[in-house]
Amino acid sequence: PIGSFVVNPNNATPEITTAIPVGTHLLRYTYTDQCGNSDFSDYLFTVEDRTAPVAICEDGLNIGISSG
Repeated sequence: PIGSFVVNPNNATPEITTAIPVGTHLLRYTYTDQCGNSDFSDYLFTVEDRTAPVAICEDGLNIGISSG
């Protein structure tokens, strides 16, 4: 799990989290008003890696890549 962090919509500071790994995750917004009433909304989101792997050849090294 990534863990939780507080987002304050009243300031201009961006909220930062660690890198989110590939997979489906649950984002839970919990909100509380000034009277102490709270509720939450859950949202599923998916992180996909759409970057193809790239072969890097070091000097003096021979690498063979096949599709099978």
